[in-house]
Amino acid sequence: MTLQQALDWFRENLDVVVTIASAAVAVGSAIAARSETRAQRRLQQGAVRVEIDRQSLDWGDEVINVLAEAGTLASSTAPVTEQDYLVHRDKLAARLSALGDRGRLFFPNYAPETKGQEKDGAYKGHRPPILFAVIIAYYQVKNLQFGNVRLGKEAAGFLFQLRRLFVSELQDFLDPGHRNSLVERADQMEDRPYERAARLALDFDCRHPGVLAAHNDEDLIFTLPTEERRAILHAYHERLAQ
Repeated sequence: MTLQQALDWFRENLDVVVTIASAAVAVGSAIAARSETRAQRRLQQGAVRVEIDRQSLDWGDEVINVLAEAGTLASSTAPVTEQDYLVHRDKLAARLSALGDRGRLFFPNYAPETKGQEKDGAYKGHRPPILFAVIIAYYQVKNLQFGNVRLGKEAAGFLFQLRRLFVSELQDFLDPGHRNSLVERADQMEDRPYERAARLALDFDCRHPGVLAAHNDEDLIFTLPTEERRAILHAYHERLAQ
């Protein structure tokens, strides 16, 4: 085809050429827009993740402070009236109760179809270990007794163990390398944090029998092997006999 023939063909099919060119530009623009949208979405997701981390860290800081304050109250032998002691105890318990509910925004229950069907949506299912630490700390603080030094020291040690569990789980949540495993862990009750939480639940149940059952929270205890439960109970009764 000569140059003249090409020009003649171009003039005769100008509409077709314009249509094809317009389509090519539209496709190119769509591809570019899609790439830009994905990049914007990644930025938005990153910003949301940063904000969630900030809020969960603020929440975690408050929980740690309350647990430390509760441990101090439990172990304190400083002179104080019973009324002041009970007022302080109840204020700490109320804060822990509220912090437990706030924590559900970051750490929702898992397997909601297996437990608590009569409850509101956020309360169905089983708590992750980090929320368990907050809620059972609430139970422990509510059961602090004025003037009982031995029980106070036991409670202080128990609250310290809960705090360690809480800090470890919060650190895992804030570590990008561990975030995904938290979701997978929900179906693996044999994992270390669940075992640790279950042992703490049994420890509390030994010292305050019936409290967990009254709140329908004793199921975690029965995830421990029977022999281990018996050994923990035996060790507790031996301590009492000393």
